Amino acid sequence: MEHIRFRPQILSLLQRIQDGRCLLAVNLSGDAYQFNSALLEINAEQGYLVLDELKPSTGHDLLLQLQRCRVRTGLKGVIVSFTTLLISSGQQNGIAYYRLALPDSLSYGQRRAHFRPKVSRAFKTDVQVGLPDGDTINGSLQDISLGGLRIKVDSQHITLSTGTSLTCRFQLPGGEFIECGVVLRSLSCGDRGCQFGGQFEGLDPLQRRVLQKFITLLERDAIRKTPREAT
Repeated sequence: MEHIRFRPQILSLLQRIQDGRCLLAVNLSGDAYQFNSALLEINAEQGYLVLDELKPSTGHDLLLQLQRCRVRTGLKGVIVSFTTLLISSGQQNGIAYYRLALPDSLSYGQRRAHFRPKVSRAFKTDVQVGLPDGDTINGSLQDISLGGLRIKVDSQHITLSTGTSLTCRFQLPGGEFIECGVVLRSLSCGDRGCQFGGQFEGLDPLQRRVLQKFITLLERDAIRKTPREAT
């Protein structure tokens, strides 16, 4: 992971992100709280950038409360990320936007092999997870990439160790079924249930093509819902 502090290079990368209308993943308090946004404006002279309203909208109050966030996006297969502070927020036509400080540095590198777009309500996907003891639990897909996925389940008490092999079965909105192995990489539980992240194992070429089609659909849907500019 390369850390870039040369201001012209930072501005160049941010401009490429804006021009490419890259989907941004905004983390406010860890991976369990990831929101989508887009880069709307870069003001190098006054030292700020503008992000679009967070999706889901529950991130709005949390950002105002925390006053800082971590932004991550994929730029031609490379992960770009930075931390920034909230300067102010506003609204245009009822849609929120955020003015944030231009970052002093960017991290540039392949920290995660695949960028994971969130699954919106329009593409709600139920997942059946097979446990090592033969039991199954039902959940909903939260985000997905060719490398893995994140699932939310209603159960508040799941005791599994990272590295455990599971099976997943789900039907995509286009009607295609995916059934594959997943290795547990993270698990967090709370009052609203458990979320766990897993890494795919043994995907065949057909499954990868089907998943890529779905992932592209999610990315385009998220970008379509963001306005091109804020003033």
